[in-house]
Amino acid sequence: MLPNNMQKISTFTLFAGSLSILLTPPALLAQLPDEPDQLYSWVCLQGSDQILVEAKDDKAWKPMIEGTGWTCAEKTADVGVGTIKFTCEPINEDFLSLITVTWLNGQDEKRLMGQWTHQLATEQSMQCTLAKTELWGSFDQ
Repeated sequence: MLPNNMQKISTFTLFAGSLSILLTPPALLAQLPDEPDQLYSWVCLQGSDQILVEAKDDKAWKPMIEGTGWTCAEKTADVGVGTIKFTCEPINEDFLSLITVTWLNGQDEKRLMGQWTHQLATEQSMQCTLAKTELWGSFDQ
C-alpha cells in the first residue's frame, strides 16, 4: 500500500450515486515491485475434463488435484463466458494468496468444484467463492 500522501482519490458521479476509485500516479507505478512469480497458471487434464488453476504456488491445490489422477502443466488457457470458477483465499493469513480454479471442459464440474472448495476450506483454512465468468456489460438488469 502506498503512503496516504501519494494516493489520489477520484469520484465519478453515476446515475444512482457515486463511485470512488483509488488512482496511483504513473510516476509511482515504477516504484512498485516487479515480481514475475506472483501468479502462475496451470492447465490440468483428466480424460476429457480440463481446468485452469491460477495461484502464486502449487502447495495448497496440487496434491489435492493431482492426487486424484489429474495431470497439470504450467500454461494458460482461454476462459469462455459462463464457465464455472471458484476463488479461495486464506482466512488467517496477513497476505493475499488466492487460488482460482476455472472449469474449462468436461463433465461433473459441479460435484468436483464443490468437493475441491470443501477440501480447501476444511484442510487449508480457506474461504471460497463460487461464480460464473461474465463479460462487462453482460449482466442481467
